[in-house]
Amino acid sequence: MVGISLTGSLLPFQLINKGTTERCHPSYTFPKDWNVTHSENHWSTSVTMIEYAKSVLIQYFDKVRKEIGRSGRNKAHALAIFDVFKAHQDKNFLVLLHKNRIRTVFVPPSTTEELQPCDRTVNGKLKYIIKQKFFQLVFRSSVYSAGKKCTC
Repeated sequence: MVGISLTGSLLPFQLINKGTTERCHPSYTFPKDWNVTHSENHWSTSVTMIEYAKSVLIQYFDKVRKEIGRSGRNKAHALAIFDVFKAHQDKNFLVLLHKNRIRTVFVPPSTTEELQPCDRTVNGKLKYIIKQKFFQLVFRSSVYSAGKKCTC
């Protein structure tokens, strides 16, 4: 999951590994503020979206609110834009966002590439760079762990 603010700040990533336990996570140590998790098929689920909200979105918005003097009882509303993927519309996820004064807007189906800010600005280039770096990391990691097999 990639998030970017209107000021251009890149939010910490959510990396979803394919598997059912933490044993399927890469041995590489990612930045502490990243949300590294897993799902059965590596797609976002209601569980991974709630993790992302708690570990990234809510923390980011609370930090910005504190910086601008709009936290506590005077907590400013925030806005998060998502596509209409099923996990993004999960009731528990949306309730969690709402309780934290984060409002949501969904771009209409089949318009993500045209209307979703992340897709319009960073996703394509960023995904390309991330894939290149990931394969470099995996290659380096596989040199050290040759012969080990993940039994996820």
